[in-house]
Amino acid sequence: FGRINRATLDLLVANGFEVFVPAAQRCCGALLVHAGLPDDSKPLARANAAAFAEVDVVVNNSAGCGCAMREYGELLGDEVGRAFAKKCRDVSEFLAEKGLVATPAQCTARVAYDDPCHLCHGQKVRKQPRELLAQVPGIELVAHARPEDCCGSAGIYNLLQPELASDVGQRKAKALCAAKPDLVATGNPGCMMQIAAHLKAAGSAARVVHPVELLLPEAARSDGSR
Repeated sequence: FGRINRATLDLLVANGFEVFVPAAQRCCGALLVHAGLPDDSKPLARANAAAFAEVDVVVNNSAGCGCAMREYGELLGDEVGRAFAKKCRDVSEFLAEKGLVATPAQCTARVAYDDPCHLCHGQKVRKQPRELLAQVPGIELVAHARPEDCCGSAGIYNLLQPELASDVGQRKAKALCAAKPDLVATGNPGCMMQIAAHLKAAGSAARVVHPVELLLPEAARSDGSR
């Protein structure tokens, strides 16, 4: 998902923010926590707290990572972890709060937004992605029946319980297909892969994208996509 990291950086710069990408940053440790190894994730958390010590806000584009980093206070149990956690924001939450100054490029498409569990349930971020997507010229936001239901990815659940995860994924795909979207937008890499796989299996031609890809202004688009 390198293209999404690049799109996130370009989107923030286009909207007037100075972006620092510290080379010393590490994995957030979420997958270790999911696997029941929180102690192994603590060195990663401390490295990240140090790497981002001088920035005002830590913006991320992955719901699962963001949820894990917002729990560094509990994970590390000290002021360093709590101070870092307070600075963490999902990119949609941050941009909705600050407001877009760069108009997104035209996108004539039916778009269904699906809530990643770690964003809507874990971080309580629900309305902000929809508010931002509604500002894309030409877009038609379409609702579907189960936007806050898990897609079956769930950290490493789809690896540990593939049959159950597949059943959940099929249910999600069925709800999305009923809305007949051209694009499905969701802000978590595991969700993107899971939903894309089950939409394809269901015969849908809908493409799965990250919201930041739809929010880029025309001048910031490197691939000429719409």
